[in-house]
Amino acid sequence: MSEKKEPITSPTNRAPKSQKPHRVDGGDDPNAIGAQVTVTIDGIQTKVPLGTTILEAAKKIGVKIPTLCYHEDLCIAGVCRLCVVEVEGQRTLQAACAFPITGPIVVRTYSQKVRKARRHIIDLLLSEHYGECYSCFRNNNCELQTLAKEYGVDYFRFGHPEEPRFEIDRSSYAVVRDNNKCVLCRRCVRTCIDMQEVGVLEAVNRGDQTEIATFMNKPLSDVVCINCGQCINRCPTGALRANDPTDEVWAAIDDPTKHVVIQTAPSPRAGIGECFGLEPGQPLTFEMNTALRRCGFDKVFDTNFSADLTIIEEGTELLLRLYKALVEKDPDVALPQFTSCSPGWVKYLEHFYPQYIPNVSSAKSPQQMFGAVIKTYYAQKAGIDPKDIVTVALMPCSAKKYECNRPEMCDSGFKDIDYGLTTRELA
Repeated sequence: MSEKKEPITSPTNRAPKSQKPHRVDGGDDPNAIGAQVTVTIDGIQTKVPLGTTILEAAKKIGVKIPTLCYHEDLCIAGVCRLCVVEVEGQRTLQAACAFPITGPIVVRTYSQKVRKARRHIIDLLLSEHYGECYSCFRNNNCELQTLAKEYGVDYFRFGHPEEPRFEIDRSSYAVVRDNNKCVLCRRCVRTCIDMQEVGVLEAVNRGDQTEIATFMNKPLSDVVCINCGQCINRCPTGALRANDPTDEVWAAIDDPTKHVVIQTAPSPRAGIGECFGLEPGQPLTFEMNTALRRCGFDKVFDTNFSADLTIIEEGTELLLRLYKALVEKDPDVALPQFTSCSPGWVKYLEHFYPQYIPNVSSAKSPQQMFGAVIKTYYAQKAGIDPKDIVTVALMPCSAKKYECNRPEMCDSGFKDIDYGLTTRELA
């Protein structure tokens, strides 16, 4: 088991010790005495390395155990209890995601006792889950909804909230938080602390008063969120979502006085196919561009153009810094030089390592550089008043939404990029 890849294992990781992995070490030799243990799951016998969890063993033999708080990218939490199974000899049901196999055991994953427990757990989650599935952006793509259907939930056994308990936090340009739909799985907490090492979110209070909160319950715009959107990717419900400006973009397209242009980054062309059931990575450049024109965009540009401009700008800046440091012997030159292309990275530096801000390139990112070119050079060439141009950026990252709203991104007198869309939002 020592070769198993674990998340959050870097010795410099800032995650609390309680949230770092604690795994039974089975040694380096898989053939050593005791290194392999026998487990029987639903009548299927197999051997697994010492310390393997029941959930991992079940996956190995193709037995599905439902989960909600578990995510393969994250450390084990074991808080939702949806993965409970019956272990022979144990008085109570055990969480499959957190039960290490250290000796021969017999497991039943779908007994009457297990099914009843899982159904009650889902009913209890729904009893505090406010919202209407039909109007939720995660409709038909919600893990809680899928589990409710799988376990035959046809009425609210323990009731259902009629009024929201929490105000929706729309303060962030990138992320919208709706705690009314939160199931307290803590995936967002572990993602933010363990993976991103930011620590914006945490579970506060105890018992039925537990909730996921920011520092002093401040809005997301007032805390150290870097707008990376990784919490959105791992949220199983609609509690976290990107701040979607689609309605505003449609309004601009429908306005005959506006000239609406969109730039597309390379990643969405290769990623958008997944939203339509295609293999990951299948390029859909021409199909996507055609669809954008049919949607009503007046022009479709390729961000690769401004990426080349960024290379020229950042490369020139690096050469100038090196010349000052090596030739002119200027001791105050900030080296090494860091890229400014990722707004999440820039914001991470601003919050946690402000002493390295001088090391960041002064060049705008390709997204912002293209916006500036469109509102100046392109506007002049096309004979269009910049105030009548609406610029949209199709990007893979929610942090780009924040970047286009930074107050310094309007050197021309006009906002470089008016709206940022993610791949999912376009699909």
